[in-house]
Amino acid sequence: MKKVKVKIPAKINLSLYVTGVKDGYHTLSSVVASINVYNKITAKVAHKNSVKFSGVKINGESNAEKALNAFTSVTNKSASVKITSKIPVGQGLGSSSADIAGTLKALDMLYKKPCNIEKIANELGSDTAYMLKGGFARISGRGEIVESLFVKDTIYLLIVTDGGKIGAKECYKKYDEITSVFSEDVSFNYLLNGETEKFLEKSQNDLYIPATKINNRVKDNLERLKGFGYSLMTGSGSAVFSAFLDKKQRDKAYKKLKKIFKKNIIKAQTI
Repeated sequence: MKKVKVKIPAKINLSLYVTGVKDGYHTLSSVVASINVYNKITAKVAHKNSVKFSGVKINGESNAEKALNAFTSVTNKSASVKITSKIPVGQGLGSSSADIAGTLKALDMLYKKPCNIEKIANELGSDTAYMLKGGFARISGRGEIVESLFVKDTIYLLIVTDGGKIGAKECYKKYDEITSVFSEDVSFNYLLNGETEKFLEKSQNDLYIPATKINNRVKDNLERLKGFGYSLMTGSGSAVFSAFLDKKQRDKAYKKLKKIFKKNIIKAQTI
């Protein structure tokens, strides 16, 4: 095999609780799900490593380059990688982790499983091991503990992405400046019991307040979504979303919100 193509979906944080600090990292409990927005990765056998991008501008060494170089250091195998990015960057939708996971997955297929790519993924990012598998899951620890979940419901989403970029490190730093109190996950058991709507109703994102201190547009956007489904911020922001269990209700809301957010609103669903 000389060439492989893979698709890696974006993720949405349907809840996010900061539960403590361990070994210098914040610990969390977060229910995440893959959605039908993708980055596409193509990998070819090559004599030296190279990475090209389409659809996104990268400054400095990209996450795909880090993943490729880490893979090469373990296996002594090189490749040419192309990333076609559709996942908005810096929005809490997993674009960076998708580049890492997608690159590693493509290389794993290209060279027929020459190493443990999950180990490399965990070394390069907190939630990249989850991105290798996707689906519904609860992630905990610093993001490296992944518990796959069965959720019978499809969750339909409207995602607003015009809040600008917010870095996760910056957001956690602001969180520490605001509070030293940590949370208990109060919504997860509803999901386990099959009460998806109750789960959405009770869910929260502990990084929302610090994100609004960095960029007040996050708050403005979420306020505009209220009254349309269950509204929350994903990850460390800046994207916010409304969640629906009825597709027709989501589509009806989309027609109204499209007039407000124009090209900065994405219609998606869990997969």
